[in-house]
Amino acid sequence: MTSCAILMTCHNRKEKTLSCLTSLFGSANSSDNDAKINTRYTITCFLVDDGSTDGTYEAVAKLFPQVKLIKGNGQLYWNQGIRLAWKTALEKQKYDYYLWLNDDVKLYKNAIVQLIQAYQQQGKMVEHIGAMVGTLQDPDSLLASYGGRIMSNQLFPLRYDEVITPTEQAVKCDFINGNCTLISAKSVEAIGILASDFSHSMGDFDYGLRLAQQGFSCWVAPDFYGQCSRNHYRKIFKSTKLPLADRILLIKKPTVLPPAKEWMVYVKRHAGVFWPVYYVKAWIRKAFPVLWVLNWK
Repeated sequence: MTSCAILMTCHNRKEKTLSCLTSLFGSANSSDNDAKINTRYTITCFLVDDGSTDGTYEAVAKLFPQVKLIKGNGQLYWNQGIRLAWKTALEKQKYDYYLWLNDDVKLYKNAIVQLIQAYQQQGKMVEHIGAMVGTLQDPDSLLASYGGRIMSNQLFPLRYDEVITPTEQAVKCDFINGNCTLISAKSVEAIGILASDFSHSMGDFDYGLRLAQQGFSCWVAPDFYGQCSRNHYRKIFKSTKLPLADRILLIKKPTVLPPAKEWMVYVKRHAGVFWPVYYVKAWIRKAFPVLWVLNWK
């Protein structure tokens, strides 16, 4: 039987977290242990509650006793929270697959089975698949909100196009969002889990790029797998409606911009020959944050 560990992390989004879990287990035969999707697949959900104060932990424990709950310290954010869930899963057993799943995703019916099958089908044609991305769509526009992206400039390898709209066939991609992405056991054997260098963002992109460096490919699965609203936090700090001091505080939050130190790690690792340019820009942001919040005309 094929096993898949669902890796999640949350913080003070009780209703969204419960909605996500409802969509996850909606078609599964839940129990106190693993949940059977059908006779061929089982899922085990590992959820890090990162210091929620809105009753998320208690609600999940009551409504979804099959979820393996892990308490965080309140400072983990996405990357470190998923790392903790992943490490906990690996301590239990070796799974065939690991699914990164954001707690604000509402999965479509049979999404997990279809994503695993998409990976297996593509694996018959391509060797060394490291990740299969399930594209999500915005609930209002129904356009692709999160998924895979293609590098737009080989000379500047950190530049990328818009989220790929899925087709009837799997499409190769360079960058992977962590909202709904299936990782194989072979990938973990090759490069391990998410890097400890990142707190919130960039860990997913870094993982996909590191897979490519080891000869693994990343793919966007056919069709859509659920809904997830696009996050627009990064535009807030440019708003002239906010006081300058508040905008400077915003860019220091990992959920708005990657901390300068973490961004320096990312660009040095993946920006190619021009990594010093990105590195210097990151240093300037760290030293003179006011330059990043000004809304230049």
